[in-house]
Amino acid sequence: MAVGLNILQWIIVILVLINNKLKKQMNTFLKAQKAKDILTELEKENPGFNLWTSISAQLNFILNDFDSSGNHKKDANKNRVDELILGVQSIREIEPGNPELSELLCDINYEYKKLYDL
Repeated sequence: MAVGLNILQWIIVILVLINNKLKKQMNTFLKAQKAKDILTELEKENPGFNLWTSISAQLNFILNDFDSSGNHKKDANKNRVDELILGVQSIREIEPGNPELSELLCDINYEYKKLYDL
């Protein structure tokens, strides 16, 4: 007896895979929005602080690669995506004082680069 998937089972498998990919994209988008909100508050407390300015610019770059519904446009230059340093900055500069924000930024850095297979 041969074991195989019928067409309906294949369609379900494909839909599950597509759904999982969309969830990852939306998760990255929502995390970036949350981090941007946190950074906005930190910038108000310490305007002109280079670290917050740098991270905020990187988050803007990421958020601009999503439409308003959180769908990934995949329009960004792959070389620029590869140059993002959110993770490194967060580990070196933020983690000791704010491990939650550091983890959030590292997650965003990793997940966003994965969308470009980096």
